[in-house]
Amino acid sequence: MTQTNLKNSVGVVSPQRAHFPEPLYLQSGEVLDGFELIYETYGELSADGSNAVLVCHAL
Repeated sequence: MTQTNLKNSVGVVSPQRAHFPEPLYLQSGEVLDGFELIYETYGELSADGSNAVLVCHAL
């Protein structure tokens, strides 16, 4: 895939993946028997972590 550098771009987007093998107990009483969390990072985290933003959205 070709990358294009656009004006006002957020920069390089890096998909990340974290696997959690232990069960996750939900408030509803259901249990997820392990899950994989996929998220994206934009740019680089500053040394003191002051430029981190977490955005949660509906699936």
